[in-house]
Amino acid sequence: QRVSPTAKDLDDAVVVKKLDNGNYQLGVHIADVSHYVKPDTELDKEARARGNSVYLPGHVIPMLPEVLSNQACSLLPDVNRLAMGCVIDLDHEGRRLNTRLAKVAIKSHARLTYEQVAKMLTGDEDIPHWFKQSLSALDSCAKALRGRRVADGTIILRSHETKFQFGDNGE
Repeated sequence: QRVSPTAKDLDDAVVVKKLDNGNYQLGVHIADVSHYVKPDTELDKEARARGNSVYLPGHVIPMLPEVLSNQACSLLPDVNRLAMGCVIDLDHEGRRLNTRLAKVAIKSHARLTYEQVAKMLTGDEDIPHWFKQSLSALDSCAKALRGRRVADGTIILRSHETKFQFGDNGE
């Protein structure tokens, strides 16, 4: 998902380690709301009826109440949070070797947009010292995965996100 600079519901995080043998360990984590949303409660029923958050220009209708989606269940930087984690072992060419799922506790180090990361990779924005090694691993893993998808015959589509501007009256 693209992370907008104005996004408030930060519900996923990634981390990549490049191993000594050239392989990768990719961690994909999504906020675990099960502590707050118990099965068959009114909150659960309402969330199921909505199915997902709805994003409209300048407005969002969240699947969960904002106090949950934007705070308690948001993977905010420097805050310990419960998440569902998927660790994927990949070879140096992006082929999946192994996958493990687990309930985890994580602490996100930063809230980064795709645009910020792209600027770091091109040298247009400074890379924080604590992030240089991780960014390098993330970039090379992403390139390996993209190369694997292309080799497997995927079609790569390029599109631009439509942006809207509204006047004071919402027009």
